[in-house]
Amino acid sequence: MERYQFLRTLTKSIPDYQVRSAIASEVTKQIDECIPAFEKRGMTKRQAERKAVNDMGKPEDALEKLLRKHKPGNEVKNVLIYLLFASLGYIAMWGFTQNGLFRDDVVNTMLTAAGYLLMIYGIISGTFGNVTFPFKNQYGGYSFNTYIICAAGTSLVVRDYVQWVIWTVLLGVIVCVERIVFKKRQMKNVEKFIWKTGEVTADISHKGNVKIDSEIVKARAEKGSIKCGTKVVVVNVDGSSLVLEAI
Repeated sequence: MERYQFLRTLTKSIPDYQVRSAIASEVTKQIDECIPAFEKRGMTKRQAERKAVNDMGKPEDALEKLLRKHKPGNEVKNVLIYLLFASLGYIAMWGFTQNGLFRDDVVNTMLTAAGYLLMIYGIISGTFGNVTFPFKNQYGGYSFNTYIICAAGTSLVVRDYVQWVIWTVLLGVIVCVERIVFKKRQMKNVEKFIWKTGEVTADISHKGNVKIDSEIVKARAEKGSIKCGTKVVVVNVDGSSLVLEAI
């Protein structure tokens, strides 16, 4: 079995971006480390690579072992963290209000406006999934950040317990639903494009397009920039963009 075929079979069913990336990196490293030893036995590089891939065993069996080490993010955990942050935010704002810090109408209006903007940003970021976040590679990635942003927005908007319950539940449901829809949409791209090869249609310094199986798709470079016409492989799917690496 070829390297990319093995990696495609191995990772196409993994819904979590970070887990897909970690598993692909670990397997690629293992294959690359084995190749020199096989080349010393007189094999060509291509033969050595195939031998290294075949020694990995069946992709399904390898994936089962790797998933014990690289566990996907837990959506329930993210929801609980969201509730915790929303509660702490409400308690903090209630304390400030009781001490008369936010009695000024102008300050209240500015805080409320900031809260609504955070809510909108959180919902939009959860929909598109490729907005820059401080915790992108931790705690569940985009989902975690979406919940935190919405919790912060809720804290700035609500002024009593009833409002807090309404906004917290409403935003929680919206984010949960959009995460489900987003993951389904993302997995379609994963199953369709992961570890397939293509050609860059224009220079990519950050984002651009790639041609795969006669289809033009949005993409970005994994590292650095990629020149027009370069042969590439899809190493991951980040939000709605394919992540490319030059071959």
